[in-house]
Amino acid sequence: MPGIVRVERVRLEKILRYAGLLLCFTLGFLAGLGGTVMAAQQDGDVNYAVLYDGYDDYVDLSGVALGAPASVTVEAWVRIDALNKIHYLVTNADNDFNDGFSLIVDQSGRVNFVAASGLYVKGIAMSATVLEVGQWQHVAGVYDAQEGVVKVYVNGLEEAAVPYADGVRYLSARDLKLGSQNKAFERAGRYLKGALDEVRIWNVARQADDILASMKVELDGTEPNLVAYWQKNEGAGVSAADKVGANNGQLRMGPQWIEATWRVVSEDQVQMAIDIKPGGNHNVVMLSRRTIPVAILSSADLDALNEIDHSSLTFGRTGDEPSLEVSRRGRPKCNRRDVNHDGLRDLVCSFNIEATGFDQGDTQGILKAMMTSGTQVTGSDEVIVRGRRLTKRDDNKYGDKFGDWNAQDQDDDDKNNGRRRH
Repeated sequence: MPGIVRVERVRLEKILRYAGLLLCFTLGFLAGLGGTVMAAQQDGDVNYAVLYDGYDDYVDLSGVALGAPASVTVEAWVRIDALNKIHYLVTNADNDFNDGFSLIVDQSGRVNFVAASGLYVKGIAMSATVLEVGQWQHVAGVYDAQEGVVKVYVNGLEEAAVPYADGVRYLSARDLKLGSQNKAFERAGRYLKGALDEVRIWNVARQADDILASMKVELDGTEPNLVAYWQKNEGAGVSAADKVGANNGQLRMGPQWIEATWRVVSEDQVQMAIDIKPGGNHNVVMLSRRTIPVAILSSADLDALNEIDHSSLTFGRTGDEPSLEVSRRGRPKCNRRDVNHDGLRDLVCSFNIEATGFDQGDTQGILKAMMTSGTQVTGSDEVIVRGRRLTKRDDNKYGDKFGDWNAQDQDDDDKNNGRRRH
C-alpha cells in the first residue's frame, strides 16, 4: 500500500540520518577527544539555516509569548526545494485558518500571508512572483490594523495588498510553529520541504523601505517593536534560540543544520562594484562628450536596483562630484539591465562629464551612494581620460550631438520609475 511504503521510507531516512550523526560524533571524539568538534561549526563567519525534509520536521515554539499585537509583520529567508505541495513557514493558526496568522508557500510557489479572526473571516494576500526552487529568497507578510490591509512581500518588494479590517484573533492555547501547520496531527504534505533562516516577528506593520533596508542585515535583537528573532545560527543541537527574549524553539523529528548560501551581512560589510562604460573594453572618458554611463553591479550582497538610493549618487575623480544626470521631471537618468550577464539586473546611470571634474592624467573614477538603510557605500573603476572639454561655442555649434543618453534610455527611465510607484 502507498501509505505503508511512505512510512517505511521515512523511517529508513531517519535511521540513516541518525547513524550518520552518530558516526560524525564518534569520529570527532576520537580525533579531538570530544572537546573541539563543535567549535568549527560555530564559526561566526558561517551563516547556518535549518533544513526540513517535508515529511515531519518542524521547530516547536510552544509557549511563545508574543502577546496579541493588533498589527504584525512576519519575515524569513526561505529556500523551497519542491513545488506541488503546501509549505508552512511560520504559523500560529489552525489548519483551516480560523485564527492567528500564517506565512506559507502554496502549491504553485506563490507566497501567501493569511490573517484570520474567526471561522471563514480572513484576509489572504498572495504574491505574483513564483519562488524559484532551490533559490534563497526573502519573504514577508504584514497585517496593518490601522490601514485594514494584508500585504505580502518578496525580496523586499510589495507583491499584493488585500483589504481586511477584521483583525487577528489570537488563541492562548495556540502554539507557534516553523516548518509545519499548527495542529496536533498535521495534514500530509503541509510540512516545509526546504530550508528556513532569519525568522523575525514584529508587533507593527513594517513598511516596504524598512523590510528592504534590513532584510540582509544581521539584527542585534534590541530593535524597537521586534518581539521574536530566530537567527538559526547555532549550527548544531536541537535548540533554536530567540535573540530577543526567551522564546526558544526545539527542533522536532530531526531537521538538519546546513550552511546557507546567502549571507547576512553587517551594513559596513556591503561592497559596491561599479563598471564605467559597461560593455566596453576600455573605460575611456572623452572630455568632449556630454555624459558617461556607469553601472552599479548587483550581487548576492547588494540589490543595486532596490537597495541604492538613486538620487544620492555622486561620481567623478573624487566621488563627491554632483554629476548625476536628471530628466526634466527631476528623476535620475537610470535604467535597469544585466550588463555583466550574471542573471542579476544592474543599475546603469548617466553622469555629466563636465561635472565629474575629470582631467588629463586621471586614472580612477569613484562613485559614492547612499543605501536605503542610510549606509554610505563607495565603488571605483579605472579610467583613461582623453580629449578636451567642450566650450560654450561647441555647445552652440553641436547641441546635443555628444550626448550618450538616448530616447530609449529615457523611456526605460519613465517606465521603471512608474513601476516603482506601483
